[in-house]
Amino acid sequence: MLVGASANKTGTLQLAGGSTHVYSNMTVGFIACTSTGIVTVANFGYLYVTNAAGTAVLEVRSGTFTLNTFGTVKVDKFVMTNSCASFIRTGGALQATTVVLDPARDDDGDGMSNGYEQAYGLDPLNAADANVDTDGDGLSNLQESLAGFNPTNSAARFRITSIATTAGTNVTVTYLGASGDTTY
Repeated sequence: MLVGASANKTGTLQLAGGSTHVYSNMTVGFIACTSTGIVTVANFGYLYVTNAAGTAVLEVRSGTFTLNTFGTVKVDKFVMTNSCASFIRTGGALQATTVVLDPARDDDGDGMSNGYEQAYGLDPLNAADANVDTDGDGLSNLQESLAGFNPTNSAARFRITSIATTAGTNVTVTYLGASGDTTY
């Protein structure tokens, strides 16, 4: 299935109720960013891009793929590596066996790169996980990402390991940071 995959064209698919099954591949947009594909799955709409061999691919090349409340997308392999492609999620369920994204991008706009989220088992297409404290250490996943910590390891966090007064009014603070002990 091709949606807006011809140069200089726009294609639209809206699934608001009912279901669509694609047994091979679905391409949204054109790799050269000269067309726009617009796909919206919402309101009990179901999109299945799957087959028995587990090789069906949904690739968003340019344009927008939107998953709204009560929409469901199930796919064997979801690919979105092109800079002119975007994924918008305001609810719904995405089930993908394999997800291939540009690791430097932040496709869900939550402040954490795709690569960081995938490295630690977070969902790079769901902004809600930024505010979750996966390891229960009191820091959100976003805070741990910004500090350079592993969000699944409660022992990996910023903490002061010692404070000492030296030579008069000088204070030495030693803390454990993302790269190890640092003293100031």
